[in-house]
Amino acid sequence: PAAPAPAAPAEPERVRVQVVSADKKLAEKLALVMPETLVAAVHLRDAGTPPPGEGPPLVLLDLRHGGMALDAVSSVRRARPRAIILAVVDAGVSLSKVYQAGAVAAVPGDAAVVAGALRSLAQNRRDLLTGGAAERGNATFSKLRRIVGDLRGGLISTTISLSLMNIISESVERAVFFLVRRDGLVALGAFGNTPAGEPMAQLARGLALSLSDKNVLTDSLSDGQARAVAFDEGRFPESFRALVGRPRSGQCAVFPVIGGLRVIALVYADNGLSNRAIDELDVLGLAAAQAGLAFENELLRRQAGMSQ
Repeated sequence: PAAPAPAAPAEPERVRVQVVSADKKLAEKLALVMPETLVAAVHLRDAGTPPPGEGPPLVLLDLRHGGMALDAVSSVRRARPRAIILAVVDAGVSLSKVYQAGAVAAVPGDAAVVAGALRSLAQNRRDLLTGGAAERGNATFSKLRRIVGDLRGGLISTTISLSLMNIISESVERAVFFLVRRDGLVALGAFGNTPAGEPMAQLARGLALSLSDKNVLTDSLSDGQARAVAFDEGRFPESFRALVGRPRSGQCAVFPVIGGLRVIALVYADNGLSNRAIDELDVLGLAAAQAGLAFENELLRRQAGMSQ
């Protein structure tokens, strides 16, 4: 008799995202950009309750514009402790209070950032529940916990960018941190070496790039989205290309640091002499978003202190 055909591998369970928001279109927008998930708008009283036979959902609580009090996070955490809560917040909101209330992360309202954060949380929850790539999932959650811990510690703005670069350095070989100014992008920090073995931290300091140039950096500045591209297709200015040189893998990435409603900084990253592809794009993008909120909140606190 013929041998039985091997069973087809089971398709991974689609992650359910429950959205609680006064913005009626938010769930629809996320459903369009995240077709791999099940997105549904729910009432606060139902948030965190999974349908029969499903695991705990991801819960998105929209705290913007006073539509929902911070107590909503605490109430969902108490009622459904297994649910993973992502909060969408306005600029100036105390992130430490959001985390203390029980949210895993807090992000601005940009749909691309929200989708990236949800994908990262969904993938890591899937890895931990199924045992697939468990070590990678644990390492990633450890990074997210450290980001939360840093922000709870009340970092000043000068160390927020350093903390972000330290986290990114665990995933890539080289990076340059650009601050967005009215007259251009200015490099404030970097790590890794040039192809000639010289430290980029010294050579990149003070490097200025024009905002009028059309390249992958200004693209991310315009739309606020992280992107991985081929270095040769990035259209980088010659001064920047001469500094960093083409990475061996030919791949690079740009992460916008979004504070509130605008991009306040950009991070260029690649793997230098390593031929390794860039991993954990979603997690690095989420780290940049967290740093952006903390940076913006610190600036708002300083402005409020000066006006008193």
